[in-house]
Amino acid sequence: MKENISTSPILALLDLKKPFEIQTDSSDYAMRAVLMQHSKPICFHSKTFTTAVINYPTYDKELYALVQSVKKFKHYLMGKETIIHTDHQPLEYLQSQTKLQQSRHFIWMGFLQQIHLVIRYKKGIYKKVIDMLSRPIINASTILKHNSITHESYIKQCAQDEDFKELYATLSKVNQIEELDYHVHEKLLYHLGNLHIPQSERNNLIMEAHTSLIIGHFGAGKTIYQL
Repeated sequence: MKENISTSPILALLDLKKPFEIQTDSSDYAMRAVLMQHSKPICFHSKTFTTAVINYPTYDKELYALVQSVKKFKHYLMGKETIIHTDHQPLEYLQSQTKLQQSRHFIWMGFLQQIHLVIRYKKGIYKKVIDMLSRPIINASTILKHNSITHESYIKQCAQDEDFKELYATLSKVNQIEELDYHVHEKLLYHLGNLHIPQSERNNLIMEAHTSLIIGHFGAGKTIYQL
């Protein structure tokens, strides 16, 4: 999918003599943006939030996403009007605010004043292009929840796993042994709240988490981290 939305004929050639538009959005854990001309995408950008940004209120996350988008595409925007589309309506009045609440707002506004921006509210349902950059965080339990066949397969393999079959058999009767930090829930084995994956299924699960249509094609480190 990433290749399809970032190669010709999907991406348009830019014209530096004409104004640009940016669609920007944020979720609880990431931001995404697309630079456009004449409603055609030119360049995409996405960024995962740090722990500090994740703790920001919604307004600050959306403003942070807007600022990061402008920083990313700044070299295209200097000296011309740029329209920013956001689905967070309070940002439409950003440039008319007379009082800023946080010190970071002063820094961000100081940067944004370098660019001729017009901020417009646009409902999220009309921002389908940028929503394609947003993928939900997924873990092994989520995959199993939405795949009953895999769920049943895991139950069978937990019972046959050479390393854990005895522990699984014991916990199937008593449910939990606190001193071992293992427990069984819905016939699946967990350790410290994390799902135990049988050896025979680990490669399959990694491939599902990496190539599935419901998650992006992350590198090895990020894929394992999500699982």
